[in-house]
Amino acid sequence: MITFHGYGTRLHGSAAGSVHHSGTAYGADMLPEMPRLAQFEHDHLSGPAFVMSYDDAHIALEGVKTACKMRGWDLIACHARTTHVHSVVHADIEPEAILNALKAYASRRLSKIHPEDRGRKRWSRHGSTRYLWDSDDVEAATRYVLYEQGEPIAVFQKDRDSG
Repeated sequence: MITFHGYGTRLHGSAAGSVHHSGTAYGADMLPEMPRLAQFEHDHLSGPAFVMSYDDAHIALEGVKTACKMRGWDLIACHARTTHVHSVVHADIEPEAILNALKAYASRRLSKIHPEDRGRKRWSRHGSTRYLWDSDDVEAATRYVLYEQGEPIAVFQKDRDSG
């Protein structure tokens, strides 16, 4: 399960929660709320937070789908929202490489539509790369991505959208 956030939209220590970089298993504990840490991170942002419009979320989703298609990865589910993108991807490479490719392809798609924003920071420095070790983990992550994110914005589901 690959998750990445818009730059400045999910700060460590915020009430929304965040995962420590070592939390690689699905369902890993969130960091506790730490308002001083969240304020420190906010004060040290190098630019504005990146929040997508609904149209931009659909564009980012197309970038994720293209990345998976071009690299031969199995995209199981994806939900691009205004502040983040969740994806469940099966591939035989390190999840960090998947994360980097998804962010790059989403950025390229967004840059085509918004060339004036080409140089801005769109994504947080890293993201969440959680291993899904068995079919139960994949099913739980897929359910979370598709149905536990609130109002659907830009959603892909393998069996529904890929024929």
